[in-house]
Amino acid sequence: MRFKTHLTFGLLLYFLLDYFIGLSIFQGLLIVVFSILPDIDLHTSFIGKRMKGISHILEFFFKHRCFFHSLWPVLLLYIVLFPIGLGLEIVLIGYLGHLLLDILNKKGIALFWPFFRVKGYFKTGGLLDFILFLVFMFGDLVLLIVSLFKLNIILL
Repeated sequence: MRFKTHLTFGLLLYFLLDYFIGLSIFQGLLIVVFSILPDIDLHTSFIGKRMKGISHILEFFFKHRCFFHSLWPVLLLYIVLFPIGLGLEIVLIGYLGHLLLDILNKKGIALFWPFFRVKGYFKTGGLLDFILFLVFMFGDLVLLIVSLFKLNIILL
């Protein structure tokens, strides 16, 4: 999926969780950042362009959609973040949301890297990518309006 699809899905996850359990803006930022983070292994991605040196090194050692699109980073995040209690579940929700979308892709992801890939049927930038983007954007707008009503920012 494209950056904008991952971004709108990350926002949707935040808005949904905020609606049902209440989250801070910082927690929402964590979800969104971690929903685009797996693409750091591609120097032409949105995040890769902003972290050029790191993304070039990671892309050299770990090809795109391999290690960083597997469950290994999820395990590492768990090991690092659990002892310090830094919103582990929030971080994992964003990261796993990215993996979930990329599983739908024809190229797939190496979910159980280095053993095998899990592949879908759709291409990045294709019709499904565009439809999902529109659905997520619509959901974001609806939940944003609901949130604003909840905060009494919109008055009738």
